[in-house]
Amino acid sequence: RMQGPDVQLMSDLVDASELPVVASGGIRSLDDLRALEHCGVAAAVIGMALYTGTLDPIATAQEFAE
Repeated sequence: RMQGPDVQLMSDLVDASELPVVASGGIRSLDDLRALEHCGVAAAVIGMALYTGTLDPIATAQEFAE
């Protein structure tokens, strides 16, 4: 619903799991993606944010390219 991810929950999952954690839902900004990256999330589903134009796909790809 693009209300922001539950970063604390994602951080807890990262700490509790030996597997990569993928966040899905709530992403609304690059700040959300930065927060998820900071807590160790391996990837995020950003479909609605791209679909609605909330996230610029080029800026997102440039910042998070590996």
